[in-house]
Amino acid sequence: MLNVLIALLCLTSVVIVTAIEHGYGSSGVVVDAVKPIGNITRFWVYTGFSPPEPREAAIEFLTSRDIEYNLALIGAVPLKGILFVRIHWLLELIIVKSLSVEGLFELDFAHLDTVIQLIVKNELHPVFELMGNPSGVFSDINNNSTQIELWKKIVTAVVSRYTTLYGVNELSKWKFETWNEPDLKQYNVLNFTEAGYMKYVEASRAGLNDAITKTNITLLYGGPAGLFKSKKKHKLCWKFLSHCSKHECNLNFISFHKKGNGSADKVVEDSIEMLNIIKDMYNGTQPPPLANTEADILSGWWRNESWRADVRYAAAVSMVLAGFIDRLNDDILILSNDNGFLNYHPHFFTQRTLFGRFQMNNTLDKHSQIFEKPVYSVMGILAYLGNEKLRFASTFDNRLRIIASTSRFGSSSSTTSIILVWSTDSMDINTTLITIPVQVFLPNISGKYAVRTLQNTEPHPSAVWLEAGSPVYPDSDLRRKMRKAQVTNLRAFNVTFNEVLILWSDTEIESRLFRRSDWKIQSSRF
Repeated sequence: MLNVLIALLCLTSVVIVTAIEHGYGSSGVVVDAVKPIGNITRFWVYTGFSPPEPREAAIEFLTSRDIEYNLALIGAVPLKGILFVRIHWLLELIIVKSLSVEGLFELDFAHLDTVIQLIVKNELHPVFELMGNPSGVFSDINNNSTQIELWKKIVTAVVSRYTTLYGVNELSKWKFETWNEPDLKQYNVLNFTEAGYMKYVEASRAGLNDAITKTNITLLYGGPAGLFKSKKKHKLCWKFLSHCSKHECNLNFISFHKKGNGSADKVVEDSIEMLNIIKDMYNGTQPPPLANTEADILSGWWRNESWRADVRYAAAVSMVLAGFIDRLNDDILILSNDNGFLNYHPHFFTQRTLFGRFQMNNTLDKHSQIFEKPVYSVMGILAYLGNEKLRFASTFDNRLRIIASTSRFGSSSSTTSIILVWSTDSMDINTTLITIPVQVFLPNISGKYAVRTLQNTEPHPSAVWLEAGSPVYPDSDLRRKMRKAQVTNLRAFNVTFNEVLILWSDTEIESRLFRRSDWKIQSSRF
């Protein structure tokens, strides 16, 4: 049996599907679902965030109730639409209990254990940035060989600990990355020189290698997670790339950050430009795969932007993915949106987040209420994409972006998933009604189809909240209406004394047409 899913991201307009047929037509969108033209890996199932300043407060923030809530929801995206989370300053969670002049040390992992357990419990994997200064012990990593050796041993200790706790199979899914944006002063707290930075890079690799030797594990490592702007101002990331293009660095990926300055197309174009630069520097040899680990439409997660509240943000994320699958599919390992942050008052929906958070401080039981934004829902829609790429044709202009894919289950069952994104590369809202004929050339077998839509003409939590007058503390009736306007995926999370959030897992469900589940809740007294 063939299942067909057409997901319409009608993000600035209303779109109507008028046809799903066997055979080809002369206009609209035509998809050939018979013969795949390549593979698609799920390289976009990533998010990330950072604890707020000061970084010394990272322990309190990353072990907070709201982060537990946040990670529970991130791990609940349908079909594992988000699988990895990249968090800054994780090494700040380690406490150095003792350190001798000879470099002998004792580490307290309790806080880091808490965060890693939350990640793993929610069926997520970390992109572990080797970033932070545990208990402030690194004062001169540029020149002090004892500190370089200490860094290497701490990296080994981290990997060895979590291999013991979670096993080789789990750790082999993790990815390790060098220090985030090392050229920026807000991150370069160890004051790396070029020489000192390369010592750090090599010590990090050596620490991972020692863990590999001890545990017989395969680990993925890359960097430099740089912005790659001016070579004069961004010396460290360019030094990393120059060195590793000429010497064996044992890299599994080269990471960079190319954001869009408000444009989805710019994210794609700048990433292609970065690929060409890397290929030139590698001078004919094959470079490692690429990783745009902060591929955001706009820098500054804290910026108050109305489009981040509604389907326009979901559209932009999908447009970036469409561009990467079309033009960078064979070269990319990671495409990550750095949007796992938690918003703060009064910007409940308009920051670069997956959710809108309301901190209910007007109740005896202080807690937070969190609501899914359309950009969270779209990660679930994108999870329907299959593992093989399909050929398509369109008579529309570039306001329509298309991702066509299929997955096969044995010899007689498959699912074809088609994502249509109708949007411009601006954040204007247009409610013009258009019609998109969609024709799918199918094998001559029986099948079913379903259509999913996200559009600003339909209710979503922010719109419901705005219509109610934008209260700082939405009451239970409004919260019910806001939740009704979101797509929730079973896992129980206690929000407050009389509210429980239920999440569920669909990893064992093969069909992409699964639509709903009915639950009966019955209270019992003992």
